[in-house]
Amino acid sequence: MEKALRFSYYPPSDELNIHFEEPRPCISKEIDDEIYLRLDSKTREIVGLTILNFRQRFARAKGKMLSFDLPVLARIQLLKREAKIPEV
Repeated sequence: MEKALRFSYYPPSDELNIHFEEPRPCISKEIDDEIYLRLDSKTREIVGLTILNFRQRFARAKGKMLSFDLPVLARIQLLKREAKIPEV
């Protein structure tokens, strides 16, 4: 089943949510330090990720570019309804 990624950021709790489909009731399982896998509470299907202290992670870089890996494998493809990738 194809799913589009949706991102939402909630400043008061400094929380980034990555949704693989429409948000719905779920349970969370910590898979790395302050990174949670969100699972459908009935089917256990993965419905998203939550990253806590998202902005703080970047503030610690003090002007340097910060990157971090998510402990998740993904297959990415452009949706057919999206604009074509320009020729290089």
